[in-house]
Amino acid sequence: MSGADATLQAQIDRLQRQQAAIVQMARGGIAPAREFDAALLEITRIAAETIDVERASVWLLSADRQDLRCVQLYTRSADVSSSGVVLTTGQYFRYFAALESGRAIDAHDAREDARTSEFRDGYLVPLGITSMMDAPIRMRGEVLGVFCNEHVGPARHWTPDEVSFAGAVADQIALLLAHEERERMRQAMVHAQKLESLGQLAGGVAHDFNNLLTVILGNAALARDAVGAGPAKDALADLVRATQHATHLTKQLLAYSGRSPVTRQPMDLSKRTRDVCRLVQASLPPRVRLMFRLAERLPPIEADASQMAQVVTNLVLNAADAIGPAAGEIRVTTGVVDVRPDETQGLVPAADFRPGRHVFLEVADDGCGLDREALGRIFDPFYSTKGPGRGLGLAAVHGIVRGHRGAIGITSEPGKGTGFRVLLPAPEAAAAPAVAESPAERKSEPAPAARSSILVVDDQQIVRIFAERALRAVGHEVKVAANGAEALDAVRGGKIELLLLDVGLGGEYGPDVLEQIHALHPDLPVILMSGFSEKEATAGLVAAGRAAFLAKPFTPDQLAAKVREVLRVKVS
Repeated sequence: MSGADATLQAQIDRLQRQQAAIVQMARGGIAPAREFDAALLEITRIAAETIDVERASVWLLSADRQDLRCVQLYTRSADVSSSGVVLTTGQYFRYFAALESGRAIDAHDAREDARTSEFRDGYLVPLGITSMMDAPIRMRGEVLGVFCNEHVGPARHWTPDEVSFAGAVADQIALLLAHEERERMRQAMVHAQKLESLGQLAGGVAHDFNNLLTVILGNAALARDAVGAGPAKDALADLVRATQHATHLTKQLLAYSGRSPVTRQPMDLSKRTRDVCRLVQASLPPRVRLMFRLAERLPPIEADASQMAQVVTNLVLNAADAIGPAAGEIRVTTGVVDVRPDETQGLVPAADFRPGRHVFLEVADDGCGLDREALGRIFDPFYSTKGPGRGLGLAAVHGIVRGHRGAIGITSEPGKGTGFRVLLPAPEAAAAPAVAESPAERKSEPAPAARSSILVVDDQQIVRIFAERALRAVGHEVKVAANGAEALDAVRGGKIELLLLDVGLGGEYGPDVLEQIHALHPDLPVILMSGFSEKEATAGLVAAGRAAFLAKPFTPDQLAAKVREVLRVKVS
């Protein structure tokens, strides 16, 4: 066989091997259902054997395109794989410019080629690499990473068919990434739907519990105050305390569902975080160090102070649990970040989350880390890696973040710690702080009438009975109604000075009933009751100044205080 024939036969053999390799990658060898890392390992192994190189690897760019991370490196002579090396893209300007402009970089002398010489001293020489052939991995026209072939030994010239093969392999990797992205989006959608369903269930259960707890707590408090000193009074006081503790669970359920009662006000997240951590630190083991990097002069967020305290507390205590018996460090960071639409991958957002400017809270530890299964369930209610009976914890954090139109992200790796990042929307302009009146400027507050006629409207009879009993105990006249029709009849039938109206009236909606009542009596003061959040329950009526709000469960004293407050406004 002549030299030309031998060259042609060698080219034919290479093409046949390359075709077989691409078919193997596209079919059973790289099935879409396979684990992503295993699929990349198979691609690099097949590629290294097909074109006879020592090292074949896949590198992916970070979301901000500042880092290039090796996600799979196959070394042929040792038959081993590795990953994790990170290169900073800013140090390799010519290389990345060449990737953007061509199908592949085929560097015969990689140490001297202008496109790859930037790697010489820090990468090529230490590893003995003489020749490189790198093909960009593109998706929707954008370079996401690179498929790299590295030759060790005498410098090697790359043939046109080998360059084409490298590009074809890069295309296969792009297809795999596209499948992985679709699968991630599908799982995120399923997870979001599951959380939403669980949230609706939790919110409904909490609402019903709040109705029951209102009656139990209220009647226990009334009975406690009615009896003289002795064992009965002590037993009733214990019942009141136990019921108040029970309300904590419903608050967690509502927080998880994103429907908990909130009082939002402008807040400096750094200051709130520092104040809460000062209290939490006393609960941490001495071996755990709490480190702070809190930004100064953060734009104020609109948030509920108690719920932000719950977020900080849960994240810090969760981090301490993750560190376990060993010494460790918890890093608490705040700051501002602009979230672009293409940077929401990996976040668990609220339904109304919008990209843009956000204030963030980050709590990171160097503890045990989490595996993939735990990461997939970390925000499920009552799921815990620390054994049964741990409560709602991170599920409640997620619900609070949802309720504040934010998002939460988590990064973790077994043995390398965990980091949670909470994003909360930062308003474009901060509201001016309210100026407190001086005592000289404050108007005198006339006391309400000692005896007023109050209409209680609630579809739950036990709630009506308790409210009537509590209000009569402080001197008011009380009428009750179970639905909108009965309420309208009561308003038409006599003088009513205050309306206490439940938002959920069975098949009716309290604000709709209120519109009908206000058509008859436009100036009638109203207190809306609900176990859900004020924003969700009142349809903006409280914000518009058309009603007051009382969150269930409440005690007789809280009910009487709210009535005094509303009647005071009426007569002032």
